[in-house]
Amino acid sequence: MTRATVYGINIVIETDQPTLIKGFLEFNVEEKKFNFFDKRMKVMKVHKKIYNRTKKSKHGTQYYEVGLGWAAYILGVLSAYLPLEDTEALRRSIYQDQYRSYGFPELRDYQNDDVLHILKYRFGLCTVQTGYGN
Repeated sequence: MTRATVYGINIVIETDQPTLIKGFLEFNVEEKKFNFFDKRMKVMKVHKKIYNRTKKSKHGTQYYEVGLGWAAYILGVLSAYLPLEDTEALRRSIYQDQYRSYGFPELRDYQNDDVLHILKYRFGLCTVQTGYGN
């Protein structure tokens, strides 16, 4: 049994299959790190994780706390393991319930496409290059 619940700005994943779920939440990457023994930069394998903290209960259930920014990834990789109501709750945490579907009259077509796409989501960050509005 695996569950995912949204609490504020975090997603708590509760599972009784920690080895399966942990494989989706951790990864290895090669990074340049300073090696103090050689006194130079060196490419090293680094183990990283996307969860903030973890807790194990007495009954063998493992809990992972993941930031809400990972909701789309969690929805993509864990949707096969989650109940339908948890999948819908995650989807509602990503997308707005209602959003504008018609363009702004003072914007160009490509700007309207971008703005209307951004307005579908509950949170995000948008940056544009200088001169985008000209």
